[in-house]
Amino acid sequence: MKARLIAVLFAVIAFTSSVHAQSEDLDLAARTNNVALAQKLIDQKVDINQKDDRGFTALILATYNQSPDVAELLLKHGADTESGDPTGRTALMGASFQGDDKCVAILLDNGAKINGTDVNGSTALMYAVEFGRKSVVKLLIARHADPYLKDKRGFNAFYLAQQLEDPEILGILKQAPKAISSCNCRERNAVIPW
Repeated sequence: MKARLIAVLFAVIAFTSSVHAQSEDLDLAARTNNVALAQKLIDQKVDINQKDDRGFTALILATYNQSPDVAELLLKHGADTESGDPTGRTALMGASFQGDDKCVAILLDNGAKINGTDVNGSTALMYAVEFGRKSVVKLLIARHADPYLKDKRGFNAFYLAQQLEDPEILGILKQAPKAISSCNCRERNAVIPW
């Protein structure tokens, strides 16, 4: 009985170490756009939605580190677009912050919620505006991101753009589709549930 218990405990420890090592390898593949390594780990059935010790999934790491090929592979195999870090920031928010319009487009094409919010009520559009990522702002507006949503401070994308004193970004925001800009409904200021 004791030998069986030891064997079971050893198997659990070995499996846990293996999964953790695979996760670290997947994180490395995500950060470096190493598709071959990512595919190898996916074939070994690594949990692609597992979070690292900082709370990031491989998809978040791939989009934050401008690794569109790995991001696309992860999405093809069921990576969760809405899994957020400890503050609720998603892969779309990371790609928007970085100004990676290719990853932004890949995420949106795979069902990422364009108006999703983090714990502070910030959206991907707000991140793109706040950091001056004009190409991403254009893309998000073209895909119907709502520039009127407000974060918990009461700020929307227009306010953030005004703080940057960037007339080009303000001009892009003003091109928001009429269906969004003329919306006078409660959803405009609602926090999107995860």
